[in-house]
Amino acid sequence: MTDDPIEEAEALIASGRAGEAVENLRTRLAAGRGGLLARLTLVRALTAIGEVQQALEEAREAVALNPGVAAAVLALGEALLAAEFLPAAIAELQRALRLDCDLDLARLRLAEAWLKAGEAELLSLAARSVDPDVTTTLEMSREHDPMERSDRIAALYEQARTLAGHLGLALEEAATGGASDANTTAAMGVPTLDGLGPVGGDDHSPSEWIQRSSVVPRTALLAALIGSVGATQPE
Repeated sequence: MTDDPIEEAEALIASGRAGEAVENLRTRLAAGRGGLLARLTLVRALTAIGEVQQALEEAREAVALNPGVAAAVLALGEALLAAEFLPAAIAELQRALRLDCDLDLARLRLAEAWLKAGEAELLSLAARSVDPDVTTTLEMSREHDPMERSDRIAALYEQARTLAGHLGLALEEAATGGASDANTTAAMGVPTLDGLGPVGGDDHSPSEWIQRSSVVPRTALLAALIGSVGATQPE
């Protein structure tokens, strides 16, 4: 065991002994020790053992004591998500991102909340019937894994950014919503970049557009990247 009580609690949670972590953390907090980090770890431990309502109460207390701390607001958003209070979860996770736009876990949980809310809405629509002789069954058949930023993806981006610089182009990194085949390959561990096509907007709509002046530069960048990556692969 580690001498750090928070690390010890995290290890207990990871090993399936979250109940012990809850007892230890409650003891620390009752003694006035541990502070915000102990309380946030307690929220995770309570969620892990299915005590969602207690986790929600602790998360609300954390935010009340630390209203401007993104990690506390994130914990509240996660607790609301676990409790299936989806609109409230979405609001708190968005607030966490306003406090810290680089909070990747908040972005991931927000996507999860939106997905659950969308599924719930689809189920609600399917349950409605205007004809007593017609029923609708909704079944999820496919889904996209999240496209997470791995070290290999970051290295591929740096390679693309360097090539773009040689071509006189500025290439910026960004996280967005939505999904594509890039989610599938990235989830398989394949270094993947999305958004290398021409500049455009209003995707998948009648007003979708493309910036013609971006076609040649983006094509040149893609060709250079393919050549650079291919040159480093074994025969």
